[in-house]
Amino acid sequence: MRASHRRPAAVIWEVTVNARRFSLLMIRFRTFGSVALGGEEGAEYPSVLARPKLLGLLAFLAASTPRGFQRRDTLLGLFWGEVDQERARRALRQSLYHLRQAMGDDVIVGRGDDEVGLAPDLFWSDAAAFDAAIDCGEREEALDLYQGDFLQGFFVSDAPEFEMWLDQRRTQLRDGAATAAWTLAEQCLDQKNPAGAAYWGRRAVNLAPLDERLLRRLMKLLDRVGDRAGAVREYESFARRLDEALELEPSPETRVLVEQIRARSQVPPDRVTAATADGRVGRKPKEPPGHAATKRPSGEAAAVEPTGVSDEQAIAPTAAGDDRQFGGDTQRLASALNHRYALETQIGAGGMATVYLARDIKHDRNVAVKVFEPELAAVLGSKRFLQEIKITAKLEHPHILTLIDSGESNSFLYFVMPYVEGESL
Repeated sequence: MRASHRRPAAVIWEVTVNARRFSLLMIRFRTFGSVALGGEEGAEYPSVLARPKLLGLLAFLAASTPRGFQRRDTLLGLFWGEVDQERARRALRQSLYHLRQAMGDDVIVGRGDDEVGLAPDLFWSDAAAFDAAIDCGEREEALDLYQGDFLQGFFVSDAPEFEMWLDQRRTQLRDGAATAAWTLAEQCLDQKNPAGAAYWGRRAVNLAPLDERLLRRLMKLLDRVGDRAGAVREYESFARRLDEALELEPSPETRVLVEQIRARSQVPPDRVTAATADGRVGRKPKEPPGHAATKRPSGEAAAVEPTGVSDEQAIAPTAAGDDRQFGGDTQRLASALNHRYALETQIGAGGMATVYLARDIKHDRNVAVKVFEPELAAVLGSKRFLQEIKITAKLEHPHILTLIDSGESNSFLYFVMPYVEGESL
């Protein structure tokens, strides 16, 4: 007989909204950036982490809104919508049984026969703590929790409804983090703290690196606090990212803004001084990647020497082969394209896109498939992408590869070119 997993109530500590204190016996689920699931005395739960559907079910119970109990019918539609009701209900019962086996009977709780949830005094998740901190105005606490995209690289291959929820929740949390950072920037401006305003403004742009409206707000903020060189540098970093990812240039509105700032500062486009700022509302922030802080009088912006790592590099995906967000989605991508193209190997990665060698199934030939990250699809939009790709398809030049195909599948934007062995794409 299996030993009981019930915890004595007397040893449960108080849980605070900023998640700084919780029981040593509480299970902790971290979903921002790399996924981690831990319990008492450093215990982990490999049986849950190794099974995507179990982990997805746990993530939905932990991070769905509104918070609390979830109807079993909702869970059936998310994870087993393509099988008959009897099989789906049996699969859900088995999944809940395995979660209870792994984490304890008292962690997975029910309300009547139709609802299921997580015991809030025994289970903590960073996504729920993030939402609670935002609701209470504890924006710095929320951004401390936000260490990367929600369930970065995770997917469940045979649960399309869950994938739709995951994409929406991931975008919602990322937008919430960017909004929180920008609110902190505005608070710093109101408090006559230009250094803090610049720091948080940059943090907001780093969270949404292809959001052009947010870039313009940052440029205007830096212009307002006197860091016009920094404003121009942010524009040039954005322009490089956009060109590398989409071979597009910033909008006329953004180009006019940067020329106005250059005219006021007389900063040439090819010589921009790197500058950054630090400072938080009420306490010193963690330094952004790639910058070294210098001591300065209170309230003044710091001039910082370049460290050899640009803002662009600090937020760009890492090299292929590690746990970068897009690399983790390769199986889902292969599933999305398998009606036309069979992915064979990754042959290039840079900026916000990855290039794969693939087999054109219909015509039995090798092709190169360039795929943009799902984050880019959310910012760019499929409509604009397909409009731009139509223009590209009309280009004819001996040094330009012919466009074979393009489209959108399961939130991925892609286009297909001939594969030229030995040549850079």
